[in-house]
Amino acid sequence: MRMTYNMKEARQRTYLSQKMGRLWRIEKSQIVSKIQKASSDEELVKLKPSNVQSMGD
Repeated sequence: MRMTYNMKEARQRTYLSQKMGRLWRIEKSQIVSKIQKASSDEELVKLKPSNVQSMGD
């Protein structure tokens, strides 16, 4: 996904970068937690997004 933002002030760019970084870290933490809780390969396969191909496929 690619979006364009019109930010003229440095504080706007700083705020947006920090906000996006926090959101990315939250999402990554949630994914890692789900992966760590998965007890079998079948559960891991269910967590994989449909647009990502496995190495074994």
